[in-house]
Amino acid sequence: MRRSGFSSLAMMSGWLFADLLLVLFLTVLSSTAAGTPGTAPGESPSPSVSPSRSPSPSPSSSASARPRCPQSFDLKPQTFVVENVSLSGLAGRSAAARSRLVGEIRDQIREKGLQNQYAGMVLAFGFAPNANRALARKAALAAGLMLRDALPGFASVQVREFSYESDATNRVSLDVYFFVRC
Repeated sequence: MRRSGFSSLAMMSGWLFADLLLVLFLTVLSSTAAGTPGTAPGESPSPSVSPSRSPSPSPSSSASARPRCPQSFDLKPQTFVVENVSLSGLAGRSAAARSRLVGEIRDQIREKGLQNQYAGMVLAFGFAPNANRALARKAALAAGLMLRDALPGFASVQVREFSYESDATNRVSLDVYFFVRC
């Protein structure tokens, strides 16, 4: 009697937990390493405000004078799914598969009103029938990298790929963690 289904599921959930713990650690590290809110990393803090200044803000104050907030991820990912996709086309980075994937993701971003958001991390999941998990994983990575190359809001995104067996269709699912806007 084989128990490979349970052990495989337990092992994958362990890796997923480890990856999520790493994401949480990196988020906390990046938010604490950013320095004070008014300075960028590597920049010296500006001198403190003298008490002789007027308490009311002047109308000519610029947007650059506002303190920057530390960057962090929204902990609720936005999920984008492309069904019946050619996994071999994505893995081989064909132009047709790329344009279909990018077009569908762009439409879903527009539907959710996320055009002006910047993505920081993508968990890319490839689903393939007939235990073709290696191809599904390669296609998932290619899908994340294609978005990074094609969409401006994904320009500096980090991609982590996974693969699963599917019952019927080839599909790619992308969990995107966007930066929180201040």
